[in-house]
Amino acid sequence: MKFECSQSDLLKVVSQVATVSERKTTMPILGNVLLEVKDKQLMVGGTDLEISILATCSVDTEQNGRICTPAAQFLEIVKRLPKTTAVISKDEQGWLHLHSGKAHFRISAVDAGEFPKLPKLEEVSFTPIHSELFRKGFDKISFAISVDEMRYNLNGVYVERLGNDIQLVATDGHRLATYQKTLEEGHTFNLEKSVTLPRKGVTEVRRLLSDYQDKFLDVSITKSGAAFKMGSTTVFMKLVVGDFPDFRAILPQTVQKVLVVNKDILLDSIRRVSLLSDGKSKSIKLTVKPDTLLLQANSSELGEAQEEISCEFTSDQLVIGFNAKYLVDALSVIEGENVHIQLDGEQSPGVLRSPTDPDALSLIMPMRI
Repeated sequence: MKFECSQSDLLKVVSQVATVSERKTTMPILGNVLLEVKDKQLMVGGTDLEISILATCSVDTEQNGRICTPAAQFLEIVKRLPKTTAVISKDEQGWLHLHSGKAHFRISAVDAGEFPKLPKLEEVSFTPIHSELFRKGFDKISFAISVDEMRYNLNGVYVERLGNDIQLVATDGHRLATYQKTLEEGHTFNLEKSVTLPRKGVTEVRRLLSDYQDKFLDVSITKSGAAFKMGSTTVFMKLVVGDFPDFRAILPQTVQKVLVVNKDILLDSIRRVSLLSDGKSKSIKLTVKPDTLLLQANSSELGEAQEEISCEFTSDQLVIGFNAKYLVDALSVIEGENVHIQLDGEQSPGVLRSPTDPDALSLIMPMRI
């Protein structure tokens, strides 16, 4: 195997793939990336057996071939290469050689035959969907994905099709976030059964979509897995096993009491007052009146704090408690100047919406105060 390409192209494809490689694993081969050269194309692949990423770029090929090399080490070397052409080859002893400018590296490598089989693009049927649907949707709801491995069915984003709408949902049992968007005119998406995309897969797609805005990406979601193709980079993922809970059962059906407040003022106030909230529960008390909102927190060890801000409330006084971190997470992804918070009672969840961003919704369960 021997090929040459620019340092910038090599860095792009390696950095896109290396994050999925598992450094701490009982299968050392998973800490490697696969380099495969064929027909003037370099394919870099990585996998943890649940998530796989393939990225390609054009190269000048002298000899086709395949080889594996440690992902983290190779990425650091490529980052520090001179910004010129890199020549990469494999010798008869199986070492990987990298030349760039006056720099030369002889890098440990592994026979590509030991690397797990990667998915093949030609076996996937894709549908074009505008990248903003998943980029914005994942950004709006990812904070609510459960990280509790014991609740594995919540460790991801639930995807369902409602007519010509796609709905994305995430919950950890204490809070919930949804995003629903209508597909571009003339586009459809054949999702036969609702599925749950794994948290790590969603994280990788979010990372890649940050550089792939205002474009169409190719998506495939079937009962056996999902794939997101962004230009020359594709993320494949296995689905989360288990039933997603009936989230609609906790969504309030009517709107009775609504708090309207400036989002940034509320966010800053919560961050200040919660500095003295209990370290474990992070609870904060809200006393809502028709024109003022009092925020309070206290800790037997740290002390207490309170702050009053202006608001509008379509009811009489209401006292309710929330986890301050959950409020901050939800408010941080809301667009617009004001946030509308539905507060129907001290035991009812708070529902956060923005009039300028009607596709997104966040729900937070209350705390005892």
